[in-house]
Amino acid sequence: MSFISTPLNWRSVVPMSPTDINGPRGLVSKPRNHDTVWQSCSGRIIGFSLVECLVANALTLLLLTGLLGVSLEVIATANQAAARIDQVIQVRQLNRYLDGALKRAGMPTAWRAAVQGDGVMLHALHTSDPCLAPDLMEPKALWGGWSVVQLAEHPCISAGAAEQGLYIEVVSECPEHCAAGSGYVIYPDGCLADSGILDPALVRWRAHWQRTTAMLEKCPEGTPWARLERQMITHRKTLGGSTRPPELRLQTFTADEGQRWTLAEVLIDNVRDWRITPVDLPMASAAATSGPLESGADPQSGSMQTTHLHAQALTFEIVSPSSPQLKPLGTTRLLIPH
Repeated sequence: MSFISTPLNWRSVVPMSPTDINGPRGLVSKPRNHDTVWQSCSGRIIGFSLVECLVANALTLLLLTGLLGVSLEVIATANQAAARIDQVIQVRQLNRYLDGALKRAGMPTAWRAAVQGDGVMLHALHTSDPCLAPDLMEPKALWGGWSVVQLAEHPCISAGAAEQGLYIEVVSECPEHCAAGSGYVIYPDGCLADSGILDPALVRWRAHWQRTTAMLEKCPEGTPWARLERQMITHRKTLGGSTRPPELRLQTFTADEGQRWTLAEVLIDNVRDWRITPVDLPMASAAATSGPLESGADPQSGSMQTTHLHAQALTFEIVSPSSPQLKPLGTTRLLIPH
């Protein structure tokens, strides 16, 4: 007797009764109310309500406003720092120019020694008449120097509304400090009269205009010479409704196309409150005493005397046109005869 067994197919669908809780379709499915609850919860987790969006936008705007304010402050601080650096650079440039010009405002040291002897300092250097051409003047023992001139007394200088000027007569020893351009030179007056033989005791110097200052045209080789340059520094203020900044101007004396002062050129701009005032500096100097001191006398009272050195105080300020609220950078320097 044989038994026929039928293998079970576990993948076959088992029919369900119509009364099953999962419905008449016979397949197991998730309840619909569970889907609704799950979708509602997931929507609340992922999305935002209208109030939450408005609050987030307000916080974002506040954050951006704060960042913008900080950025503007940083930019303004950087601009003021850059403007201050520009002021410092302009002050240095002007002081460096004045240092170079005033240092050469006189005869070279070796030529001074030939005139006055070693170790003797020139306490005052008187410049030439700015309206008289150097080559029209008689030979001089000394050239160079600086002075403060009143422009109203010198009609040959056209400086606009400026009242005073800093007149500098610069002497540059050649050939070290001379270029190939034209200009005035000074040379020993005796180089022509002595047939090229230079007398070491010769102390008078003549001025002459040349096409080039790199060489001396009228004297033999070995004759010392120097370039002579006249400079006039004036200040132009800002007047009325002018938008141009205040500035320092430079003029030079030339013999090209006639002996005259050139038109003013801008030396440095944004210079305000340019003033040159005389000052007296007290100086203690030793006084020679002879004979024994009386009993009870102060030994220092008779050996020291107080003298005064006449100098000029130069004061100016540098303003910043890009940052008007920035405080001007001022400086004061003494112009002492030497």
